[in-house]
Amino acid sequence: AVEAVMARHTLRVLPERQKRTDDEVRALLKRHWKANNGAGDRLLRVLRDELLIKCEQSRFRHLWQSVRAEMERS
Repeated sequence: AVEAVMARHTLRVLPERQKRTDDEVRALLKRHWKANNGAGDRLLRVLRDELLIKCEQSRFRHLWQSVRAEMERS
């Protein structure tokens, strides 16, 4: 019974995401900042889902905070 249920399911295919430097990720965040109202959750989805960029949450949070501070100064 288990094998019959398992046979109906397929493995999820993860997209191949590319590595980017911190400076490249910051530039992308700035480019997409206004369209996403600076919302971190949406910007992370843009990086991962639309631009296919690798970025761990802790790294993203640090980069997003630095860009947010820069945007608030300007």
